[in-house]
Parts: sequence; structure tokens; C-alpha cells
Amino acid sequence: MSIAEVVEELEGIATIDSGNEFPYWGEDSAESAESESDSEEDDGHRIRRRGETRVTATPTASNEPRLEGGDWPSLDSDGVPQGFSEHGGFSDQVRLSDDPKPLEFLTLMVPDSVYKTCTEQTNKYARDYLAANPKADHKGYSRVHGWPDEGISEAEMRTFLALNIEMGLVYQEDIQDYWSRDEVMETPFFPSIMRRDRFLLILKFFHLSDNYTYHPQVNYGL
Repeated sequence: MSIAEVVEELEGIATIDSGNEFPYWGEDSAESAESESDSEEDDGHRIRRRGETRVTATPTASNEPRLEGGDWPSLDSDGVPQGFSEHGGFSDQVRLSDDPKPLEFLTLMVPDSVYKTCTEQTNKYARDYLAANPKADHKGYSRVHGWPDEGISEAEMRTFLALNIEMGLVYQEDIQDYWSRDEVMETPFFPSIMRRDRFLLILKFFHLSDNYTYHPQVNYGL
């Protein structure tokens, strides 16, 4: 698959159920991307640079393939994910459309439960953070003021993750450069999908697990 085909695929999945699911998009998205100060302190969450670890996933379509017997592919006795053959490829448990797209294959490994968990834990972490650090205690230009009281939707989380995948295909030195309006560096796809400050705000609170259930590793001096 060529880069152009991958970008075309992402443009489709990043706008799934866009409608009213993304109230932060609009014609002013590109202009507003540069509206807030770049010097904002991120309360210990520094802006990620190229080369640092990035969690990526791809949104799923509504008509997606499923493994029989469950949403998440568990391992068999040989440690092979159910639905996959130990010799490579898929087993007869997999159900795909007559003309499967790349997204269908990824959905077999990244089911809806992944996006649900990302959304729930990100919203929970944001609630916990804001309970300890109220918005009123932040500077006026802080992005934190833009976090919705009800949290973000699963559809918006899918879009956030889709943009992370696209960042793996398009190189920029700094994460904020994806929203640059410089004629040499500009990548219009990103501001057309989500505003810069919105993306960075989700990145600030992005979480995959509940901090209250965390058990620190015991060091036995080995």
C-alpha cells in the first residue's frame, strides 16, 4: 500500500461519525490552532518530540470483522491469538467481508474495547487531575480550561489515535509543527481534522489504566 493510499484511508476513518461528535472542529480550526501561547507550561507533561514513544491505534469501522466467541482475541494453549494460525495467517474463525480493507485486519487486533478503555481512563485521569488541580488554579491561557466537564467522546478518542498514526507517516521535528502554517512545513490534514490545542490537551490526559489500581514493582535487590 502506498503512502497516498494510507493517507486516504486515514482521512476516511478519522471522520467516522463526525456529525456532532466533534464540536471542536470548524472552519476556524486552522486559524485557532495558533491562537494560544506556545509557552504554556504543561504541569510536568512536556510536549513530545520526534523519536519518543507514541501509543498508536486506528479507529474501527461500524461493519467490522469479529472473532467468534468474543471481542478480544485471547491466546490458546500454544500462546497463539485465537483467530490466527500458528503457521501464519488467519484461521477459519475469522469473518471478513468479500473485499476486505486494511482496517478490517487491524480491527481483529485492536477491537472496540481498546478505544472504550482509552476513553474511560483518559476521562477518569482528567477528572482526578482537575479535582486536585482545579481549572481556577491554572493560568488564563492554559489549555486545561478547554477540557469539557463531561469528558471526551469515544469518537474523538478514535480521531486522536488516527492522527497519531498519521504522525508516523509524515515527519515533523516537533509535534506542534503538524499545525504549522508555514508554507514549507504546513500539513493541512491535521488542522482540518482537529485543532492543535485540542490534540495536545487530550495528549496531556491520555491514560490507559487506573492509577488507583497501580501496584508498584517490588525491588527485591536482585
